[in-house]
Amino acid sequence: MVAGSHCRFVEKLLCFRRTFQETPLRSMAAFRTAAIVTTMLVAGTATQYDGWSVGADVRLIRQSDLSVRPAPPGVRLSTKRVRVRAGDSLETLLTASGILPDAESFGALYALNPELDPRAPPAGGELVVPAAEGGTTLTVALQEGYLVALTLAVPAKRELLDQVTLLEGLSAGFTRLPTASFPTAAERARSIDDLGATVNFLRSVRTVIRDQTRPLDPELLWQMTMESKRLSSVLTMAVNVRHAVTANDVHAIGLVAENMRLRAERFRRVKGPGEPPERDPRVRVAVRTLGPDRTAMNGLRIYYAVEAFYELPSAAKPFRELSPASEYLLEANYRVWATRANETRPASEVLKVFVRAPVQGRELAVELVIMPK
Repeated sequence: MVAGSHCRFVEKLLCFRRTFQETPLRSMAAFRTAAIVTTMLVAGTATQYDGWSVGADVRLIRQSDLSVRPAPPGVRLSTKRVRVRAGDSLETLLTASGILPDAESFGALYALNPELDPRAPPAGGELVVPAAEGGTTLTVALQEGYLVALTLAVPAKRELLDQVTLLEGLSAGFTRLPTASFPTAAERARSIDDLGATVNFLRSVRTVIRDQTRPLDPELLWQMTMESKRLSSVLTMAVNVRHAVTANDVHAIGLVAENMRLRAERFRRVKGPGEPPERDPRVRVAVRTLGPDRTAMNGLRIYYAVEAFYELPSAAKPFRELSPASEYLLEANYRVWATRANETRPASEVLKVFVRAPVQGRELAVELVIMPK
C-alpha cells in the first residue's frame, strides 16, 4: 500500500462520520490480521449470498480516537436477524451489531439482503446483519468502544488486481497491432474501443478496492475476475501467439465490454448527502421449466453463466433449488439452461437472458422448454 494510507484512512473515517458521503480507507497491508474467519450463516436465509464472508479479514477500530488493534484470536463472523424499528438506519443497525458502518460492512449487508432498498429500510420488517463472535475478549473490546471492521473477499480482490495489471500490459500490445492483423479496419477500431472501456473501468475498480470507497458484491468480484481471465486469454493468443485478431476475438472483447460499460454506468452514479452507499443491484430471476406441450415439467436443475465467459469450464453455477426456481442475479448478460437429474448436458435450450434493474413486477420471468429424450 502507498505511504500515508493510514492518514488517508483517518481522514476518510472522519468524513464518513460527518456526512456519510465517504467511506473509510483501511489499508489491507497495514491493518490486516492473519486470522481467517469462519462463516456461520443464519438458518432459513436461502436467498442471501452465502459466500459473503469467504476470505474476509477483521480488525477492531475505536471511532472515538481512531485507534486500531488486531482482532482477538478466534473471532468469527456470523449473522443475525434484527427487526427494523421506525427511525433505524442501516448505519445504526450495523453499529448496534458491533460492526463498523463503512463500505465493506454495507457490502456484507447488501449481500445478505438481496432485496434491500438501501434508501428505505423496511420499518417493522427484518434484516440479516453481519455480526462477530469472539468470546469475552471481543465483548470487552466492544464495551470499550471498539467496533469490528471488515475487509471482504481479500484473496478475490488480490486476484482481480493481478488480472488488471496483466490486462494493462496486454492491451498496450493489442493496440499496437496493425490494421492488417484484424478482419477489418472497423473491427480494429471497435475492439480497441471496447478494450479501452474495459481497462479504464477496471482501473476505477482497482481504486475502489484499494481505497474501500464503495461496496463490491463478492459475486461481482468473481464475475469481473472471470471476464478478465477470458480477456487475458484472448489477448495473449492475439498478441503473443498469432499476432492476429479473429472475428471471434472481436466478439469476445465486445461481450466483456458490454458488461463493464453496464457496471461503469452504475459506478458513475453519485449519492446524495445522508444516503447509504450505492449497492450492486440483484434481480430476482424466476425460471419455470415446461414440457414440449407447454405444461409444467418440474424438478430440473437450473444453471446460469455470464455470457462473456460462458464457455469456460468453471463458468456455470446452479440455482439453489430445482425448478421452478429463482435466484438473485447481478446485472449482466447470461446464458440460462436446465439439466435433468444426474446429467450434465443441457436438457433445454440455452437461453440468452439480459438481466437489468429495475424489473417491472419485481422479478424477471424465464421459461425453458425441455427437449424430449
